[in-house]
Formats: sequence, structure tokens, C-alpha cells
Amino acid sequence: MIKILKHEGSTQSNFSSIGLVPLVALALTIGIIIVFNVSKRLFYLNQYSYLADAFLHGRLYFDRAVFDNAVYNGRHYWPLGVFPTFLLIPLVAVFGVSAPAWVLQSTLVVLCAILMIRIALKEGYSSMDAKYWALALIGGSMFFGQSAFPSSYYFAQIIAVTTLLIAIYESLAKKRWWIIGCCIAVLLMTRPIAAGAFIFFAWYSQSDANQKFSFQPRALTQLLVPISLAVIALLWYNFARFGSAFEQGYNFQTLAGQAKKGASYGLFSPVHIPGNLYYMLIAPPAIILRDEISKVLAFPYFKYDFTGTGMLITSPWLIYLWFVRYKERFQKVLIGTIFVMVFPIICYYGIGTIQLGYRYALDFFPLIVLLLMRGWKQTETDLSLRFRLLILFSVFINIYLLFGLA
Repeated sequence: MIKILKHEGSTQSNFSSIGLVPLVALALTIGIIIVFNVSKRLFYLNQYSYLADAFLHGRLYFDRAVFDNAVYNGRHYWPLGVFPTFLLIPLVAVFGVSAPAWVLQSTLVVLCAILMIRIALKEGYSSMDAKYWALALIGGSMFFGQSAFPSSYYFAQIIAVTTLLIAIYESLAKKRWWIIGCCIAVLLMTRPIAAGAFIFFAWYSQSDANQKFSFQPRALTQLLVPISLAVIALLWYNFARFGSAFEQGYNFQTLAGQAKKGASYGLFSPVHIPGNLYYMLIAPPAIILRDEISKVLAFPYFKYDFTGTGMLITSPWLIYLWFVRYKERFQKVLIGTIFVMVFPIICYYGIGTIQLGYRYALDFFPLIVLLLMRGWKQTETDLSLRFRLLILFSVFINIYLLFGLA
């Protein structure tokens, strides 16, 4: 009996130790992200801080030329989504354009981890597996590389991921459609492609417990009102800047080099599909050479390729998408929504250069995670040991590639 009790105590102790693995790995990953944010080691571009300063001074344009701006009538405008500017206004009002945007970005990273854990718990996963799902997003995907630097481009994408996770959690929890509508409105003003998630949420708002169509006018109205207000605001914002409600500024961007040549084939064109798919899915990391002549590698040998590193490299755990079942209409609508969102991304001339991973995939990546999360539960109770190890391996890969840059 004593031996049995000792064995049970040992088993519980081992289980507790194993349960700490995702928590420690998650804490380590977030710690690295915060350190890199504070140090601003690479490509720190703070256009949103300058735009926040412009808003505080009653202007819709920069008081100087900034990287990637749009020039119209001699003024410099920011063509990307406007919402991140509003989050920075309080900080810029106190600290000026050198405001510590990393504080906001690091906070959003922690919030994303919490949301992923809560979403996984809602999907019926254990506390330990919920932490693994959070780790898969935060450290085992392109999210890690983008969140490590407080540059305006990445800041907008982290906001989009956070907002999409809020919408997903709300749809699984209390289903307050006005909150989800506000989330889609924020996405529309941050990363318009990410607002394509509206397709899934619109369907979900009109479905009953058996996932069959059930017209719910109140839910649809709550969903649409915030989005409609955001559309009106964006149309006014565009007209006030460029004299056209439908001009965001991309046609007036000052492009050079690779971006200029890519745009010459069309801002959106099927000719861009093969290149985007390559960098999105299978592009390998770059090698580090000792010199510019030989092919002798220098430690740590590999780093992120700034043009893009494929998701099968940064997130090899996604391979399980091929092995889960897609029985529910919930999953099928998710797949359809993802394809609709992916299409304009792969047709776009800008591959997302200067990125750690393939950053445009973050516009739909939370939906992919939800799809796999739901699919795995169709046949399994818990994540398998192989799945967990693959997530940990993904985290190792991304940390290794990041330090290759440093």
C-alpha cells in the first residue's frame, strides 16, 4: 500500500512538472518578445506615433516625409489602417513621437496569450493543453517574429490578431454580437483583409445550436451597426485626405526597388499568386555566411529571410490540418472564410518584405488555429505528445531564427 501511495504521489508530481512546461515556455517566449521590444534592435519605424502627433495638432498628414508614405498635393499621408493611431494618442500626448509603443504591443501580446487560453478552454481542452495552444500562437508562429519589434507595420497586425481573438472568444462565450461588430469595425480600420472574418461571424450569428440557418434580425443588426459606422468614418477619412472616398493612398505611395517593380505588374494580380504562396508556405530561412565570397556558414547558420519564411517552417504543427476531420458546418464555413481572406493577400504585389515569417497570414491565422482546435477535438480528447513536442519545436525554431538576426 505504501509503495502504491508513493507511486501515485510520484505520478502526480511528474504530471505537475509536465504541466509546467507550456507555462514556462510561454513565459520565456513573452519575456523574449518584451526584451526585443524594449531594445528596439531592428527596423523600428513609428509612423503611427507621427500620425498620432498629427491628429493632436489637428492634421491628417505628417509634418515630414516618412517611410512608405503617400504623397498627395505636396503632403505626406499614411495609407495603412488608421485605428492603431487612436491607441497611441494618449502615449504620444505625454511622451511625444518617441512614446514607448512597446508598452502597448507587449500588453497586447500578453492579452493574446490569455485569450488563446480561454478560447481553448471554451473548446473543451484541459488547462495544460490550453497553454500549449497559446504557445502555438505566441511562440510557434509568425506572430512571434512580428510581435518582437514595435514597428508600425507589426503593431497593426498584433492589434488585428488581438481583436480577432476577442471576437472569436465572444462568439464562443456570451455571443454579444455588438461587441463582435465593434471588433470587425476595428479590423476594418486596422487591417481591412482581416475584416473578412465578418463572413464567418455573420453566418454564426444566424445559426442555431445545430448549426442550421435561423434568421436572427437583432443579432445581425447588432453586428452590422458598428461596421456601418466604421465604413462611413473611413469613407470620410479618405475623402478628407484625397478628395475621393475610395482612395486610401496606395496609388500615391512612394515606392522603390523591389516594391516598385512588383507594383508595376499590378497592385492586385494573379501574377503575384505563385510568389506569395511560396513565401507563405514553404520558403526556407536565410543562411548566414562568413563572408561575401565563400559559402562557409557562420554560427548560428540560419536566420529569418526578410522576404518571408514559410508557415511550414515557422509553424510545423500546422501539418495536423491535413489529418483532422472537418465534419461540422462550423468548420466548413471557417474554411470558406479563410479562402476568401487568403485570395486578395496572395494576389497583392507586396509580399510583406521585412518580416519574420509571413506576416500577412496573421490576418487570418487565428481562424486557422480555431479550425485545427475544433477539428482535433472531433477525434481526440487531449493533444498528443507528438503535437505538444511539435509546438515546442516550433517555438525553438522561431527563437533560433530571431537570434540569428540579432
